[in-house]
Amino acid sequence: MKRKGHTTTRSDRLRTLLYRILALFRRTRMDAELEEELRTHIALAINENKRSGMSDQSARTAALRSLGGMTQTTEACRLQRGIPAFEVFMQDVRYAFRVLRRSPGFFSIAALTLALGIGASTAVFSLVDTILLKPLPYPNARQVAVLWHTGAIGSFYGDERFPWSQDEFRLLKSSVTAFPQIAEFKADAFNLTGAGNAELLEGERVSADFFAIFGMQPLLGRTFSSAEDRPGHGDVVVLSHRLWSTRFGADAGILGKSIDLNGSPHTVIGVMPPRFTFPTTDVMPTTLDVPKETGLWVPLADAPSPAGSEDRGVVARVQSEAGFVHMRHDLNVFDISFARQFPKASNFHALFVPLTQQSVENAKKPLLLLLASVIAVLLIASANVAGLTLNRSLARRKELTLRAALGAGSRRIVSQLMTESLILASIGGVLGVLFGEIALIVVKRYGPSSIPHLGEAGLDVRVLAFALAITFLSGLLFGLGPALGSRRVNMIEALKERGQRSSSGASAPRVRNALLVGQIAMALVLVITAGLLIRTFYHMLRADSGFAADKVMTFTLPLSPFKYSDPDNMAQLYRRVLLQLRSLPAVQSAGFASVAPMNGDPDATVIRFPEFPTPPDGVRPFAFYSFVAPGYFSSIGATIREGREIAETDTASSVPVAVINATMAKKYFPGEDPIGKRVGVGNPKFPLRTVVGVIGDIKHASLREAASAEMFVPYTQNDIRVWPSMQSMQFVVRTKADPAALSPQIRHMVRTIDAGIPVADLTTLHEIVDSSMTADRFSMLLLSAFSILALLLAAIGIYGVISWSVMQQTAEIGIRIALGAQRKRILLMILGQGARLAGTGIGIGIAAAAATTRLMARFLYGVQPTDPATFTAVSLLLVAIAMLASYLPARRAVRVDPMKAMRQE
Repeated sequence: MKRKGHTTTRSDRLRTLLYRILALFRRTRMDAELEEELRTHIALAINENKRSGMSDQSARTAALRSLGGMTQTTEACRLQRGIPAFEVFMQDVRYAFRVLRRSPGFFSIAALTLALGIGASTAVFSLVDTILLKPLPYPNARQVAVLWHTGAIGSFYGDERFPWSQDEFRLLKSSVTAFPQIAEFKADAFNLTGAGNAELLEGERVSADFFAIFGMQPLLGRTFSSAEDRPGHGDVVVLSHRLWSTRFGADAGILGKSIDLNGSPHTVIGVMPPRFTFPTTDVMPTTLDVPKETGLWVPLADAPSPAGSEDRGVVARVQSEAGFVHMRHDLNVFDISFARQFPKASNFHALFVPLTQQSVENAKKPLLLLLASVIAVLLIASANVAGLTLNRSLARRKELTLRAALGAGSRRIVSQLMTESLILASIGGVLGVLFGEIALIVVKRYGPSSIPHLGEAGLDVRVLAFALAITFLSGLLFGLGPALGSRRVNMIEALKERGQRSSSGASAPRVRNALLVGQIAMALVLVITAGLLIRTFYHMLRADSGFAADKVMTFTLPLSPFKYSDPDNMAQLYRRVLLQLRSLPAVQSAGFASVAPMNGDPDATVIRFPEFPTPPDGVRPFAFYSFVAPGYFSSIGATIREGREIAETDTASSVPVAVINATMAKKYFPGEDPIGKRVGVGNPKFPLRTVVGVIGDIKHASLREAASAEMFVPYTQNDIRVWPSMQSMQFVVRTKADPAALSPQIRHMVRTIDAGIPVADLTTLHEIVDSSMTADRFSMLLLSAFSILALLLAAIGIYGVISWSVMQQTAEIGIRIALGAQRKRILLMILGQGARLAGTGIGIGIAAAAATTRLMARFLYGVQPTDPATFTAVSLLLVAIAMLASYLPARRAVRVDPMKAMRQE
């Protein structure tokens, strides 16, 4: 019986719930049925009262009294049949839309303001989520670490990270037991020949465990075995997905086929998935040479490297994330063994960086700077809408007071106002998502290639959830204050108000002014940040690069090590190409070097010279070391400050010579004439060279880089033979007209000399310089856009506050004018109000900017984080905008007709 009763109760509840849900969709019909039923009930009651002797009027009054009132009973019945909370919410929604339709100006400005703030925030968060938050596409990513050498803090080398030499890796592998797998990788270039035009591919030589460390399985085929990672057995290759798709047409039958790499046949044994391209330059420090995009992998086969060559990256995997603790202990032990075996490098120690951290280090700080900026824009937008909403709520005081007087509770009024705010925020959020999508399209098209996974950014579920969250929060931010303020309305005072004047009390103006001051302060910080980046970009454009990029074409000639293994043969080939280039009618001059300007740092070496004693701290002098051909310096437009450049007479049989840069001359020959001084590499078995010239410092990686000591030697005087490698040289050609028009001739000329040599990286030097500035330009433009938006919002905020203040003082201004006050003084009074608010915001903003801009010192060049000129210019700009925004309502105020103003009051 009890079970049966329980079942009956549950069925009744379910039937009631279904009835209430059905009532939501049949409201009109059920209202008509309810009205008919109540009328029938009243008619029966009236007839019953008449039979008892009552008059018609008395019978009707008694029937209505017994019912409890027609309207009240109707509402009570409706509450019983529907879902009250939902119906109340829908009433609030319908009313909110009617209210917003009656104020199109307010609605449009507020929705657009929110849309811009939410759209910018959504776009930047999409980038942050894609690059910083999403897990890497490797199964073992959280267990993988990248290992480096780094100097002690405060030492000559600082905390810069360095790769490993072959001997150092062997010691590391034999000493550390914290990880079951460890692998090395080394960048290399491969000439792909045999099918179509010769092509230079960037790839990696890797040890057998490389792919297993990441837990990656190939899309097709397999990866390397241990047997293939031995000298003489490494004639296999694994292709990247992009190379497989573009060069081989995504041919599934590629496995087992042979391709020629550097003149040697290699069998294709695998193809990796699309997102595996490790390692690439966007996730590695500049001290390790890695491809911009890895096209293929071949076995490292542990081929010997030149002595002292540190060119290998190292990755390792631990059993679990907790294994990183044991790794640190093992590396401490390794440091002791390392110092004992390599005493000259005893000030270095091993460092591991989790792959999840290494992969975002290059992009993390710029993205966080953009995220902080866009959050400031969103706060400014919310504060702006909050000010508009507060003003509007004060204008609706009579409406809200009448609702309260007619029985609406404070909760009901707060609920209504919050519903309006959230609906407004939702509309702004929908528009913001559309703006964010447009912004992402623009960013992905014009953003720098150095941002990893930029093309994968989009509006996925996580980004849309973020947009929904900030939409809700912004609705709360600008809606909660006015909603709670409505609970403190004095109904008697509000009903007594006339005209537009509102006795809103002292708190409302203070809140409005505080919101405005906050907007101005945040806008000032943003604009100063953008101003510093703009000045940085300006200084980079005006920086002395050491070369003239106009009308210069550059390209790389990589030679096959199987066909060109002897440095003398390489030199002959390069000379032949150089002579052919100089014979072209459009060529003014031509030359080549190990590394052309803005193509990365050259090799570095310890140097020696009798005039420079060994410093007491044991740190020996070093310099960049490059081969150059005659005509190279004139082709790039370098300035010869003293002496001469490399000449045709500097041959293998002549006196060894060198040209040094200005930094090397100043550092190692201070106050002396460096011409005639002798300098050489650290190994004393190689002869010293006579300095014959000094050139200006040449930028190699970035226009913002600090110059380092550098020496240039003739490519014909390659006494070391194995280092630096002459396997590839970068040519520079100064033309008489547009250099791009020379491209077909260069390709044809090289093809006629040797069809197996690819012409790689054929572009203008101007394009290379422009590409090097893409990231700085990108950050500058985005922050400038945010700053302009912040200034616009601040101007709207100032205009709104001053306009409302003028409206509140209309009668007072009219009386002042009627009593003889000069309109000029009234104008200055209103402008002074705007100036005081702007001054307060600027003062707070300067203090905040002085603290925050110090954090962005690494992004600046040629300007200090607290640059007085930038701070002053931005402050004056904000003052001017504040005065302009205040002038418009002030001008309207001084044109007030005193009679009309007092009549309205």
